[in-house]
Amino acid sequence: MCDLFCPLCGKDKETLVHLFANCEFAHASWQELDPGWSREFVEKIDDWLGEMWGVLSTAVLERVVMVCWALWETRNQMIFNEQCMTPQHMVAGALNYLTNWKAAQRISPYQTVIEGVVQWKPPPTNYLKVNVDIAMNSACMRMGLGWIVRNEEGVVLGVGLKVVEGIFKVREAEALGVREVLSWIKTKGWERVVVETDAQVVTKAVCAKQILTPFGYLIQDIRDLMAQTEGMRLQFVKREANMSAHHLAKYSLHIQDDGVVEYFDYIPYFISHVACIDYLRN
Repeated sequence: MCDLFCPLCGKDKETLVHLFANCEFAHASWQELDPGWSREFVEKIDDWLGEMWGVLSTAVLERVVMVCWALWETRNQMIFNEQCMTPQHMVAGALNYLTNWKAAQRISPYQTVIEGVVQWKPPPTNYLKVNVDIAMNSACMRMGLGWIVRNEEGVVLGVGLKVVEGIFKVREAEALGVREVLSWIKTKGWERVVVETDAQVVTKAVCAKQILTPFGYLIQDIRDLMAQTEGMRLQFVKREANMSAHHLAKYSLHIQDDGVVEYFDYIPYFISHVACIDYLRN
């Protein structure tokens, strides 16, 4: 039977207005954001939101939205995983995420990030292109990485698969995928490689300032690996231009091998038809 009481305070029935405005946990969270935040009882969620939108600055509203998002995430973690955190840690994490997101939007003028590409294109002459993607299976608590290597003629030279036990947040998982494929490329001794991913937050973060979080450390690893390989490029493309890697990532969730599974002598059947579609479109 479904518990109708708030999972965060356990004292009142859970409603939207209770969860975000009237819950004791929510009160503590809002006062962590602003010690002067009102603790008055709120009757309607629409009135509460409308009043904030009318009087608060855009900068403060951004923080309010992030705390609302964090409250919802914390509520879900409590229900599904029986995990909770203090309002202090929750608010600090939400604001840190906002800071990192803003940093990722500031594109460096020294590196080009390609946006809006919806069809796979061969790399420039004398370059290789590696498309990479990740897939996650929360039920089995594992992540799959997949990548495909093609030359300037669109010919598939090889593919790689790897499974990672555990589940990361999406942006960390996407960054892990890029880092793993860059490390793999380094072991091959290849230079002049274009790496494509449909994770825009990763490509932007690589160009942004230092980010002191687990995500930021993954990004710094990506920067270091790129700096060690001459002619390395990282580009963002739409999912439609990254479908071969997407299919490989999903397939990799089912492999049992440890480490990287490589195919160079032949192209496995489960990816050949997708790669052919990319080839025929060019």
